[in-house]
Amino acid sequence: MDLEQTTGWLASLLLFITVSSQVWKQIREQSCEGVSRFLFVGQFMASALFLAYAVMGGNMVFVVSNAFMLIAALIGQFVLLHNRRLSQRRGDTAR
Repeated sequence: MDLEQTTGWLASLLLFITVSSQVWKQIREQSCEGVSRFLFVGQFMASALFLAYAVMGGNMVFVVSNAFMLIAALIGQFVLLHNRRLSQRRGDTAR
């Protein structure tokens, strides 16, 4: 694997760790405080478009990266909506 590929895979890994850390924090704390409702919607849309772009260009780093980011966005959105429902049931003011 050359330097270009190594750099791409490392960037992909760091991006996935960053986003999945936010999702994990939401799961662990059962809170949606401070999380924009558009974060995961925007991430999903961007990842879907980047995935299509990567497939058209045949770039496996981008294909794998954006497939994982798409999954993370779906999970993140699900957790966000779940935590908002929990918050409403508990009567929390933070939404």
